[in-house]
Amino acid sequence: DKWEEWQREWEASDSALYTRDLIPNVIDWAEKKYKINHYTFMALSGHGNFKFKLALLGLAKSGFCTCGGLECAAHVLQSCLNYTDERAAFLREIQYEGTDFQIRKIDLLDKDTMGHFSAYAKKNKKKKESNETN
Repeated sequence: DKWEEWQREWEASDSALYTRDLIPNVIDWAEKKYKINHYTFMALSGHGNFKFKLALLGLAKSGFCTCGGLECAAHVLQSCLNYTDERAAFLREIQYEGTDFQIRKIDLLDKDTMGHFSAYAKKNKKKKESNETN
């Protein structure tokens, strides 16, 4: 079956490790048939307007965030000081318990959680874009 083949290739691949950590089972993910917006795609793939990625491509002078960390999707979503309030609201919405938030610990297969995650990703990117134009 093609899905099982895709899953085997997904598990064996050395690329997309960040995304695979978030979506370990492509079959379960595909069955959800989520409609992913631009912001959610960037958050899940790690591709997009993140300084670290842009610096690797030679499109930014520095890969560092204004808070001092390497600005990648995981940093922005999990630990960036610039998004503390947005992250706290998101964690309350999904009733996350724990002090060491890591995206891979949340159930993105849960429809409600995924909805909150999408909204959180969008808020962060909009805030980042707004901060960069001011």
